Amino acid sequence: MSVVHRPELDADLRSIVDAWPDLPAVLRAGIVAMVKGAGCQNPTGDSECTSGRAGGHGSDSGMR
Repeated sequence: MSVVHRPELDADLRSIVDAWPDLPAVLRAGIVAMVKGAGCQNPTGDSECTSGRAGGHGSDSGMR
């Protein structure tokens, strides 16, 4: 049996992941749309969400 390494998730993200199976489809679609709309990309594999727009960061909104 192989062991899968799963990195520790931020507490807010963990709560979303834990709730995901029980969320109504419309809520899941809304969350996915917000993430895609924010232009979040993670080409470096680090924990920062950088926008596809020049100089933008996903955390610029102050929603922490």
